[in-house]
Amino acid sequence: VKHQPAEPYSLSNNTIKAIFKPQQAALWIGTNTNGLNRYDQQSGQFVHFKHQRSDPHSLSDDRIRSILQDKKGRLWIGTAGGGLNLFDHQTQRFKHWLNDKGDPHSLSNNRVIALLEDSDGVLWLGTWGGGLNRFDPQTGKFSHFRHDEANPFSLSHDKISTLFEDRKGTLWVGTAGGGLNRFDRQSQQFDHYKHQASVNHSISHNNITTIHEDRKGTLWISTFGGGLNKYEVNKGR
Repeated sequence: VKHQPAEPYSLSNNTIKAIFKPQQAALWIGTNTNGLNRYDQQSGQFVHFKHQRSDPHSLSDDRIRSILQDKKGRLWIGTAGGGLNLFDHQTQRFKHWLNDKGDPHSLSNNRVIALLEDSDGVLWLGTWGGGLNRFDPQTGKFSHFRHDEANPFSLSHDKISTLFEDRKGTLWVGTAGGGLNRFDRQSQQFDHYKHQASVNHSISHNNITTIHEDRKGTLWISTFGGGLNKYEVNKGR
């Protein structure tokens, strides 16, 4: 399935950055530079949602990086420069949250790369340069977790590439340069797993791309440049 310039209902762009398929619902596809697509399997057509300067309720940015539908059926979209979007299925409109330098409770950075709803229904956002955000949709406020050179238990790097919650409820944060982080919600502290050339069983690379848990509870971590890692949680290696 590719973009066809002569077909108005074809895929809007051939470079795909995010795909999300809710149960018993349409397939959503985020493209690199040409907005959001909703795929209708019966008609085989794509409906396009794009940024329109004249429409404040349109998509905030055509560069899609993450898509998530939460337990309440709300569709969240992270963009490469337009912050966080919430799509209203009834009105077909978008609500936006962006960084406001004068508001310490706003989104920390407008580049939203990763989205996760945890088992408690909390929405987490991984940004590219603004660290980790915890979002409360009811208040519209964001809590920030950033890298702090003076704090060894802070997030290891502010560029986040992926988020994952395992079956035990542990939140894992993959970064682009700071390795893997495990977040302790009670202490609000991060444990770091970084590549160390002198340590045989350290993670192979500090640029993390995806995290997956298999049926045995083993974590599989892919990297950009260091191949695939199998992390045995019980053994810590």
